[in-house]
Amino acid sequence: VSNLARRWEGHGDSPLTQLGKRQASLLGQRLRRGRFTHVLTSDLKRAAETARATGFPCETHAALREIDVGRWGGLTREELAARYPEEVEAIANGQDIPRGGGESFAAFSARVGSAIGALRARLAPGDHALVVCHGAFIATALAGVLGLGNPLRWALAHVSNTSLTGISFTSAGARLHVFNDTLHLFPLGEWPRYPDTSGMVGLVCDGLEGDCFGAFTARYDAIEHLSALGASALGEAHAALLTARLGELHQRYPAHRVALAAQAGSIQAWAERMLW
Repeated sequence: VSNLARRWEGHGDSPLTQLGKRQASLLGQRLRRGRFTHVLTSDLKRAAETARATGFPCETHAALREIDVGRWGGLTREELAARYPEEVEAIANGQDIPRGGGESFAAFSARVGSAIGALRARLAPGDHALVVCHGAFIATALAGVLGLGNPLRWALAHVSNTSLTGISFTSAGARLHVFNDTLHLFPLGEWPRYPDTSGMVGLVCDGLEGDCFGAFTARYDAIEHLSALGASALGEAHAALLTARLGELHQRYPAHRVALAAQAGSIQAWAERMLW
């Protein structure tokens, strides 16, 4: 409900909307055949209700909560700017102060890191854990294990509701397999949109029916051009070509949905360049 009203929530406990319940139900259907040795959820109502929709018995943990925004809770961005302009300005200038007297990003990041560390300590080889939490928690966890820096200053902080993100841990470190996957939500409509962005890229693996993504204004096939670069060029050259083509498409079709086809290795190279 708070998301719909575009209000800060933090540790607040507004309930799921009817759409939110439907999204949680679709997530549950998708995960029903999954095998998890551990299922954990934040104790906040919206996360716990989503976790129950998966059908798995789960543990609740306060450490998995969203960032605490203190007295900002329940306010819109406009109300926040009017009531606490000094705090808003301080954060805009890069000061890491406690949000609304709640948590600073450093304190939140430390809590997230401790929670992920505690979970990893419980996992034996072959174990799989499902964690139902919150957008800023997911972005901050990824930033910590992948070395991405402060996620609140770039697009990784935009995590769709009920989306799936998958990370594996080995002795060599962490590896991101899936980020922000909302395939299960396609029965509700097109790819999720973000009203505060002018453009968005969706990375989709092949083997899916094209009509489940909705209509596209244009489609560009980069595979032939990428193949001409040769396997030895995979990496910077492929990433540069995809970046250029995406930029051209965005300029040519502003505010429209377009499709660009590329090989998996090229997409991986492009994504790594964008992230790191």
